[in-house]
Amino acid sequence: MSSITTAIPTGVISNGPNWCIWDLIDIFASDEPPYKYNECANATSGTKKADFQTFCCDGDIIDTSQNLWGARNYSSYELDLENLVCCRDGGQLLPGGLMPIDTDYTHCSPSMNPVPLASLAATNTDNAVPYLVTYESARGDSTGGVGDWTRTETPTCLWIETADKAVTMVDVTVPAAQITTLPPPTTDQFGYTIVPSTTASTSRSGPTSSAAASTTSAAEHSARMDFITLFTSIGLCLGVLVPWIL
Repeated sequence: MSSITTAIPTGVISNGPNWCIWDLIDIFASDEPPYKYNECANATSGTKKADFQTFCCDGDIIDTSQNLWGARNYSSYELDLENLVCCRDGGQLLPGGLMPIDTDYTHCSPSMNPVPLASLAATNTDNAVPYLVTYESARGDSTGGVGDWTRTETPTCLWIETADKAVTMVDVTVPAAQITTLPPPTTDQFGYTIVPSTTASTSRSGPTSSAAASTTSAAEHSARMDFITLFTSIGLCLGVLVPWIL
């Protein structure tokens, strides 16, 4: 396996430098090509894309020292790259069906493969791509039997403002990135056929405009929004009922 030498942050990051943990792709802007990519840089904080080093994971990013669930750009949190783990689900056969919710976000689920996030320094927002995850016996097939379910997931990434002078860097040697590019999807996450755009680009040089993001028919868009509304309603109901039941 080939390797690269690069510089990564070391020590505790607090009181100033910005950081974010977020999906690589903004699925609320577009769940099909051309994608809109998330960024940690923003005009409010006076930061730009080049100010950040990124690490991307084919799974979830957790902090073994504290629960970062819901944290996105909370610079008041102390962040130490040494404590961050990628819970890899790409290439794993995950259990399907309804599973209990684990509220301790300081460790990986047993079905995931934990690796230090720092070891994935060669995989970043410039080269990371969607990946496949398979859930065992998660849905019925056309014959009435039960089969595995494979779906496309977006990487989770960490952005650290390494341009900030408060961030100390150290040289490390890590495995080279292993990227498997998937063929363009033919259907979206709700099963509707994707109509390719003839003018849009998937470039990551800047945000994708909503005007060029999709040529899906109005009828399909309306139906998809019905699904989104339904799932949102279910989520709100569960948020109210679960604490009451417990």
